[in-house]
Amino acid sequence: MKLSRILTGQKRSIEARNNIKKNHTRSKSKEVLLYNNEGILLKKFRSAREAGIYSSKNGICSYGWVGRSLKTGEHTKGTYDFPIKGYRFIYMSDKMNEKKPINFMIKTHK
Repeated sequence: MKLSRILTGQKRSIEARNNIKKNHTRSKSKEVLLYNNEGILLKKFRSAREAGIYSSKNGICSYGWVGRSLKTGEHTKGTYDFPIKGYRFIYMSDKMNEKKPINFMIKTHK
């Protein structure tokens, strides 16, 4: 908000305030999905930051591993502090653009 608006007494509209309450993230942040080692969706996050904070507080992996998993697609590895391994973080947009392998049926001629 501009300083001139504050000094003149103008406030944010109700719509703007509700939008800020709803998002609490940067406008261009991507949604992140958390999967376990069996490929089951566990949780959906509004941003990578939110995923990192949640995972470090709940003993899934460290904050840095979230970024590494998002960047390289690796599954998390077990450590002394986080003994459970095999979680994977991916961006929601990558999941939607992911191409599924096509199974071709091979026909044999007699």
